[in-house]
Amino acid sequence: MDLIQVEHVMDLLCNLVYGGGGVDSLHEDEIHMMIRKYLSSSSDMLKQKGVVGAVMALKHMATSEIDSQENIQSSSSTDDSHLSERASRAKGLLELVMESVKSSVACVGLLYDQLAAMVCRCDALDISFLKWIAEEIADRFQDYFVKELKEVSKMGYTQFSLEASEEDYEDAICVNIEGVLRNEKSQGNIGAVAAQSLCVMAPMFRLLRSLQFRISNNLDSVDGLLSCSVAMPKDMTDLIDDFPKLNHDEQIFILDSLFYCINWFRELVNAFSLLRDEEMQTKVLQRIENIISLQQLLAKGLGYAKSLDYRPPRCHFYVDVKPLLQEKLKKPANEKRAGKGKGKGKQKGKTKDAGNTSITDVNAVVPGNPSSNVTGEMDLSVYKDFFRELDIEVFVALSSCLVLDERAVKEDKLVLYPTGLLFLLEDYVTKLDHCLPSTLKLISSLATTQQAASVGYASLDRIPTPLIARRAMKLLTFILMKLEATAEYCQKLLDSNDGIYDGPEMFKDGSAEVKLCYSMLLHSVASTLGWIGFHSSAYNALLRDCLHIIASRQNSETTKTALLKELVLFSCQYFLRYASCTVLLTSAGNLVRVMQVLSTFAPNEAEPRQKIAEVCHGFLSRQWYTLNGLPEHGAVYNRQIESLLKSYFANVTDTLSVVNTTAKWVEDEIQMLQNKDSCLHTFPTINKTNFPVLYRNLWYALETATDKALDSSADKGSKFKVWHLVCSTMSVLTNVIRQHAHRTNYQAYIKQSQAIIKLFLSDGMPVLEALLKSMSEDVIGLLKILQVTTRYLHTLCISTKREKMAGLTIYVPIVRKTLETLIFRVKGMLVANNSPDAFWMGNLKNKTIRGDEIMSQDSAADEQNSDDGDEEDLPQDENSDIDLDSHEDKHSGEHDGSISDVF
Repeated sequence: MDLIQVEHVMDLLCNLVYGGGGVDSLHEDEIHMMIRKYLSSSSDMLKQKGVVGAVMALKHMATSEIDSQENIQSSSSTDDSHLSERASRAKGLLELVMESVKSSVACVGLLYDQLAAMVCRCDALDISFLKWIAEEIADRFQDYFVKELKEVSKMGYTQFSLEASEEDYEDAICVNIEGVLRNEKSQGNIGAVAAQSLCVMAPMFRLLRSLQFRISNNLDSVDGLLSCSVAMPKDMTDLIDDFPKLNHDEQIFILDSLFYCINWFRELVNAFSLLRDEEMQTKVLQRIENIISLQQLLAKGLGYAKSLDYRPPRCHFYVDVKPLLQEKLKKPANEKRAGKGKGKGKQKGKTKDAGNTSITDVNAVVPGNPSSNVTGEMDLSVYKDFFRELDIEVFVALSSCLVLDERAVKEDKLVLYPTGLLFLLEDYVTKLDHCLPSTLKLISSLATTQQAASVGYASLDRIPTPLIARRAMKLLTFILMKLEATAEYCQKLLDSNDGIYDGPEMFKDGSAEVKLCYSMLLHSVASTLGWIGFHSSAYNALLRDCLHIIASRQNSETTKTALLKELVLFSCQYFLRYASCTVLLTSAGNLVRVMQVLSTFAPNEAEPRQKIAEVCHGFLSRQWYTLNGLPEHGAVYNRQIESLLKSYFANVTDTLSVVNTTAKWVEDEIQMLQNKDSCLHTFPTINKTNFPVLYRNLWYALETATDKALDSSADKGSKFKVWHLVCSTMSVLTNVIRQHAHRTNYQAYIKQSQAIIKLFLSDGMPVLEALLKSMSEDVIGLLKILQVTTRYLHTLCISTKREKMAGLTIYVPIVRKTLETLIFRVKGMLVANNSPDAFWMGNLKNKTIRGDEIMSQDSAADEQNSDDGDEEDLPQDENSDIDLDSHEDKHSGEHDGSISDVF
């Protein structure tokens, strides 16, 4: 079992042994023997299991005895004479654990984190026992990590003080990160005591502040740590700039110092976000700004140290994060694919992602700078598993006043600047996505560590999901206020540039952070409303509260008693107004996602779906630019465009007609895609490189719309009209692929056309058979239109086998069988209706997809379509191939390349 499973099992067992007001002494001895056995092991993993088991035993052993609790709580003494019998036994067990794990950093850190979680979660713990632990931890923390400021100042460099004149205080203190780290490095981890390692400083403080808050309901005894200085290497900025010139040990020391200081500040922010005192909250926001500045230095240092094989100090102790880090660092290299045009693909890989919108684009270097690969900042998301988790209480800071211009200082209010807001929102949305899933997740309580204890969510996973949803609802008002402020900023940018999205002032300093905040704010709303629990009647009241908060900002007269449908409509109107000031493609995707989530709460209402289609059409009809002002491109861009296309086709009123109309103007405009930089006139987001994305989604939308239209057609006449429109659209799409050949286009064509023809056999042929006598010319005309598609399918099957197109050959057998079935169904229909003259069957000439006639069984062409070079930038086909009938493939694969004509 992993540590999470051990925790669950031991919690249950110890509850049985110590619960119910008595103690099962027989099984108590067995549990203690098992704990001692694990603690005495030489393996850190087994020791950690012993730590977890011991903490669960302490949780149930140290429960208060009601008869003596009042006297104990009133006493300030914590000696053994004032401890209850069960608390005394718990004290002995904890001392045993501390002594057993003192040489293992992983075990000591885990012990402190587990004890802190126990203190926060269990309300029945003996107060005298908690006071004893608090005194022990406070003394150790002060001895190991806290020094007098005047003493540290003589030996090192102190900074990050929040006090105006801290040097004037005789009793001023300092957290000695530099001194402790130098001591650790000098000893070389030989003979060092684990309890004094900087790795356990953050979890030790977490335990200390949890105990203090539980005992006294305040943090007065430790609040000095929030403001005090931190001893760090001097001139850190200069050291980072000269990082390549430093030796190996100095580089490691600088990076370790930054990680330790960042995690120390993160734990301070966790602790003091609980307090609502305005002075404390101001200092918390200042610490957040310190974290941001340190992370910028760290990103730059890690960018220099890419070849250092650096492993950051550990900060999570319930799971080993080393494999996770290595996997993420290796992933980009593994994504490179070999094949034709290898050199060309490598060249693209250097600049391909520069056009993609992401958080790291704020400080991205313009592509083409040869030094960007060496000195570029590292994406810290790769190292996110080496930062301490932020508690959910920290996001109360989102209620602070937002100031978009950092030069404008408001002294009378708590101020949050765009960089601080972005820092909080990045973490906030990841937590919402983790704990408020949009779909059901069936995970056992004894799931593996990777499932149940994702790194960085240990504290969050202990909070009930409905409670997190309620906290998100309370923050929704402040989220919307900041959304309006950032949207107004973007609108002013557009107005000052006469509505030109790539105007000279659209990318001025400071605009990137605001644009990203705008996107993240929309993301947070979508994640909040997208929780699957809102579709349960149990949380209907909470859903109405969320929708009322949104709707009231559109219509102030909206009441909480309004119909759910009205709340949804007002909410959709509220978000619709943001479409015009959305200047980042990521923001566009998040805005559409918000509106889609809202539409699910009123599925029978057509208006929300119409608005979504209008917004998606508008987004597809304009050019998009990165935070640096460069045109968007690359794999991420193509995925975002595909998402907009899917939303557009899924929400239009008459999908079949829209697909037909779209296919026609695509046929007219396809000639515009002469080079890589050209794009379609109607949808400028579609260029020569990503055109297969549009083509593929046209086919998917056609298949879906066909099913939907047939279901709503009651009589054979209306079904005939549907099939006529479908076959006409397929014919247009066939003409399109003849003009723009691409491997991805072939796959979409052969896969989706076969599925539609198969549906035609089961639904369309009975209609034609019934209408042949009364509408013979119309029926024959429809078959001729369909023949355009079937003939090209035949040609595509020939070329697929001849040119050995990997990925397409699997479709050939089932396509051939479908075509042959169609031939004999048509022949049978005409013969049965005494119209055999309308049918003529012969052998088609074998031709390639380029129209070249195949005279003999010559060898496959060496060169394939040159338009396939950019295929790696396209998003993968999400539709699986499991619908292919392997049994049918087996019996149809024996046919040769000659397929009969349809009629």
